[in-house]
Amino acid sequence: MNTVFQSYALFPHMNVRDNVAFGLKMARVPKQEAGSRIGEALALVGLDQHGDRLPGQLSGGQQQRVAVARALVNRPAVLLLDEPLGALDLKLRKRLQVELAQIHRDVGTTFVYVTHDQEEAMAMATRIAVMNEGRVEQVGLPGEIYNRPRSRFVADFIGESNFLEGGSSNGSVLMIRPESVRISTEPRDGLRGRILQTSFLGNQTRVAVACEGVDAPVLASLFGRDQAGERDLKPDQEVTLWWEPDDAVLLPESHSPQEET
Repeated sequence: MNTVFQSYALFPHMNVRDNVAFGLKMARVPKQEAGSRIGEALALVGLDQHGDRLPGQLSGGQQQRVAVARALVNRPAVLLLDEPLGALDLKLRKRLQVELAQIHRDVGTTFVYVTHDQEEAMAMATRIAVMNEGRVEQVGLPGEIYNRPRSRFVADFIGESNFLEGGSSNGSVLMIRPESVRISTEPRDGLRGRILQTSFLGNQTRVAVACEGVDAPVLASLFGRDQAGERDLKPDQEVTLWWEPDDAVLLPESHSPQEET
């Protein structure tokens, strides 16, 4: 199986076309075939009009796309990308996430994408493997990893979580995502607490609530219609927190990572 580890450093003295051609020259691909494959690779990443430019004449995002073209021109069965967007600013990183996902769909090559950015993993992956100290904790679809984590490590690593100790008599912990936590200012069954802070974050309002018997503040994320009512929530106000039973996940306190296939 042809596997390529993607390196992002380009040869600064070579133009874009020669950078992409480097692997083909090393593999001694015939010149006519190489020319065709270089053109296809540059067109795939949207840089077919930039073949004569030097890397220093390109933006950071364009340089990343040249590096991807240089790997794809070799037609690998598997392409390993190690933190490919880590050095880019947030807006460019999000744009290139979309572009890389489109390239992946177009070429059909398996991408093994290594990242410490949880949001990036959720946005791009069709299947995620979460690793802890070199061992696989859980493998699954993004929705499975987020909504049904199998360990506290996975729940804490992917997204934000509230952990309530003593979920059962056998030493478990209850995990609830902030967006699943509801807030009521009226008396009702639930977890009583006092508002510490409300933070308007644009697309959501984050509310931190101190609850008796819970070490850390419980976080609730309000969106849409619920967010519109956040102006009625004030620091030191007494509230009740509640959630639907299906939104809570019971996790073991400790978990031994087990490699899955």
